[in-house]
Amino acid sequence: MTDSGVDQKQYTFSNAWLVTVANHPYYGGGMKIAPFAQSNDQQFDVIVVNDVSRLKLLALFVTVFWGGHIKMKEVHTFRGKYIHICSNTSLPLHADGEQIGEGEITISVNKQVRVFR
Repeated sequence: MTDSGVDQKQYTFSNAWLVTVANHPYYGGGMKIAPFAQSNDQQFDVIVVNDVSRLKLLALFVTVFWGGHIKMKEVHTFRGKYIHICSNTSLPLHADGEQIGEGEITISVNKQVRVFR
């Protein structure tokens, strides 16, 4: 189970495959993971992929190149300045493709990005 908080609103997902927090639309290689993210709007875009079959997960990875994945019912999107993510199991955390630890994470925006582990 994964709990996410976005600007003091709490969301719980029973089978999250991926939770990403972005301030830019693209991942490396041109994947448009957060199609509406803007680096200058002082908000994060949160994308959660929850309760998806392995077959549909493959389809999701194809559609992510043009941002079509956000239309899938298993993909949830949120926007906010304060993000807190935790899970009942310790999961790896990555920032810009590099592993930065594991566990829960809090990220906030206030003219600059701050990450607390």
